[in-house]
Amino acid sequence: MFLNIDKLIFLFFLVVIMITGLFYGRKIYSTKEYALGGRNFSTSTIVTTLIATWISSRFFLHDFYHIYPENILFTLSGIFGDLLSWLVICYIIAPRMGEFLGSLSIADSMGKIYGNKVRFLIAIISSTTCICKIAIQFKLSAIILQLFFENSSFYTALASSIVIITYSSLGGIKATTFTDVIQLKIAIFWVIIPIIIFFIWHSSLESQIAFFQFSEKSIFDYQQFVNSDYSQLWVSFTIFLYFIIPTFSPATFQKITIAKNTLQVADSFFFASFTRLLISITFLGILFLFLASKPDLEFTSNIISYVIDNDLYIGLKGIIACGIIAMIMSNTDSYLNAATIIFSYDLRKSLGLKALKRNLIFTYFCAFSIGIFALVMAFQITDIWQLILLVNSFYIPLVTTPFLLTVFGFRSNYKSIIAGMIISFITIIIGHLQNDSILDIILYGILVNLVMIVLIHYLLNMTKGFVGVKDNRHLQYLKNYRQRRFIFFKQLISNFNFLNFCQANSPKDEVTYTIFGVFSSCFIIITIYTIPLNIKNEYLTIHKILYDLVFILSGIFLTYQMWLPGLKNKNFIAILWLFGLFYSLVFISCLQVIISDCDQLTTIIFIINLTLVAILAHWQLAIFIIITGVICSIEFYKFFVCNHLQQQCTININIIYIITLIIAIIISFLRPKQRQLIIANLARKFLNEKIQHRNEELQKLYELKNELIRNLNHEIHTPVTGIVSLGHSLLVSYDILTEQQRLSVIKDIAVSSDRLESLVNNLLDLSKLTSLSYILNIEKINLAKLIYERINIIKKLYPEKGRKPIFLIDVTPVYIYGDHYYIRQAIDNILSNAIIYGKGKPISITLEYSEDTALITIYDQGIGIPKNEIYDIFGVFNVSSRTKTPAGGRGVGLALCKKVVEVHGGKIKVENNLDGGATFSIALPLRHF
Repeated sequence: MFLNIDKLIFLFFLVVIMITGLFYGRKIYSTKEYALGGRNFSTSTIVTTLIATWISSRFFLHDFYHIYPENILFTLSGIFGDLLSWLVICYIIAPRMGEFLGSLSIADSMGKIYGNKVRFLIAIISSTTCICKIAIQFKLSAIILQLFFENSSFYTALASSIVIITYSSLGGIKATTFTDVIQLKIAIFWVIIPIIIFFIWHSSLESQIAFFQFSEKSIFDYQQFVNSDYSQLWVSFTIFLYFIIPTFSPATFQKITIAKNTLQVADSFFFASFTRLLISITFLGILFLFLASKPDLEFTSNIISYVIDNDLYIGLKGIIACGIIAMIMSNTDSYLNAATIIFSYDLRKSLGLKALKRNLIFTYFCAFSIGIFALVMAFQITDIWQLILLVNSFYIPLVTTPFLLTVFGFRSNYKSIIAGMIISFITIIIGHLQNDSILDIILYGILVNLVMIVLIHYLLNMTKGFVGVKDNRHLQYLKNYRQRRFIFFKQLISNFNFLNFCQANSPKDEVTYTIFGVFSSCFIIITIYTIPLNIKNEYLTIHKILYDLVFILSGIFLTYQMWLPGLKNKNFIAILWLFGLFYSLVFISCLQVIISDCDQLTTIIFIINLTLVAILAHWQLAIFIIITGVICSIEFYKFFVCNHLQQQCTININIIYIITLIIAIIISFLRPKQRQLIIANLARKFLNEKIQHRNEELQKLYELKNELIRNLNHEIHTPVTGIVSLGHSLLVSYDILTEQQRLSVIKDIAVSSDRLESLVNNLLDLSKLTSLSYILNIEKINLAKLIYERINIIKKLYPEKGRKPIFLIDVTPVYIYGDHYYIRQAIDNILSNAIIYGKGKPISITLEYSEDTALITIYDQGIGIPKNEIYDIFGVFNVSSRTKTPAGGRGVGLALCKKVVEVHGGKIKVENNLDGGATFSIALPLRHF
């Protein structure tokens, strides 16, 4: 095999992946760590590994390879069905999976509930599925590398397979996960971006026109779906049903079980869903545009061959090969790791074999054996897509179905699970013998297994059944969150006031109106003098009417600052401001681009105006104004000026390019900036309130200090002098004094002592904040609403390592009577402590009530409180030994909480949790006290 630049690049890529995998996979000491990696992965890492696993397993083999030649609707059915399956996991399934997190595999999670017999069957099916998927990926890599390196493809494919087997076998889930991150970055920067640049470089007006011609081909013809027998429509529907089912493949389940909690699972699938949708649409759009310019090419393999042979020069070919193989490797190592755990742990445990002393070495041996076996199997595969469907036709009905039943709270005896699996297996075999469609076989197998498990359970009168979710904290939180969002949007719609909306989105200072008026005037003057004379004469009426309105608006904004106070109206200028953004900056500017046939200067002015809209308005409002303004401008031109706009495809495409660019800028740059500004304003308001509260406390303490100093001579000197002088006199004259005289002196000393003790007690009371005079402003408080408000603010003000803290909220609407300001201070102090010392773990908050008491419970999983300090934690200037810092601490936060609760007639207590952290409970009376 002779080396060239492309092969050297590919070999360098393999070396980097090998080193990365072995580096991140070191220091593994147990099978659990090999499978779960400590479960301390970030959400972005899980999102990346989900995308990396999907981009090879389904995107390459389905979206980009198989269905396209049939019909475009088949492809879209698969894409959107797959997208919805992940959204189903995000919103419906993930909140119910709390008890399954931390399981080593899907066989392990089912075995814990139904026993070793069910574990054994699922382990056999899962391991077979994994081996076939690994072999398929090895075969796919060989096919791709054959296109790039021709005669040397065997050696490059063998080298890439050995690299995958080595780092995945020795590194476990850590190596698999972190190499997925590297592989996805390589796929994006070495494949996706070069292809997009290649497409843009070769795009032209001819290719755009060709795309419109290409879109009229039969694959885009929707009428063929409504033929007499609706056969193709049924095929599309079955494809959609197949992809919408969450398969929970062994590799996907592993990405779920390594998460910290179900909220992280839901977030990961949510972000991954729309990322994969963007990737799919991008690739398919490029594919269709490329095929439009090359009508002789019909299949993806021909496209790849054509691009490699005609458009890739030396060096770029190796880079593209690395990117594609990176996508394939990210799927292969996931299935190899899952298969290893199933063989080394689940099969051993289900057969009743004891754990080996060197169990990790046995795990390594299983991993290498599975990888080598799959590599040998890969050279025997002839039809990749049919093998995928064949494997899934057994896995989805036999494993996914009972697992989903279990997730939704169904519990039964192992006998009903095994019986349903056997009957479903027989149904699948019969379907294959009759040469039924694989998609039909899968759907029938699912239905049979589902019905038989439930039917056998209730016919044999087995215990349990649908018992619900075991760990429902996150599920309850999600229900409350959805209910709260529904109420919020309902109130938002019912309480919407257009005038308030306009005022909220208008400038706070009048100078901005003047500057905007100057800009609008300059813009319209420049536009008028740069339009060619023939266009002016052709559209003279439009220019006169529409441009006059721009001048009127500009004049109003320009002179508004000089209007008499009696003439100024905030509602009027706020409405006019939003109309001016819409009309002057978007509508007129876009219309000018259309009329001038995308003249360079008018296009530049259009881009500047859209950018100005994004700066002057909130990003959501800016996007709405831009889109509606452009649509209105186009429709106005078509209706009043010319009805042949559809022939000017260049104008349409250019405007779409510009709008897409501006919206991308708004979302990517201005949205985070505006969000940071809102958070900064909230923080400023929050800190100002705290400063005001501290100033009030300092003022009271200052007054107390002055009073103490003023009375110091009388309150301290007098009793001390009495005690000292009388005591000295008694000592000197004791023998000459009568009993009655001695008793009188002792009585005077006692009186002075009592007076001094009273003063000391007052000072102690001062140190306990009891000397602060709390003046309560009693009002009716919606406690549930107050908790939600404080959480929304607190979690923005106390980000934990760059991300928002997680709150699990279960509150019941409760009203109490008290001081809103001080109750809020107490809640803020406890929440901030829970975040600061909570180790980034979820914080549970509940609110419930009895006949006369509202009970707030705040549960964290942080560092807790030492037992010998738990009774003193509410004392003034007392700081837990676990939270002390070299800078010291004031220790008044919890003391203030206690004082606030007590003056409201309530009680506060704290307890350590058995699993770490602490639980604060606040009981407040419901009555008006």
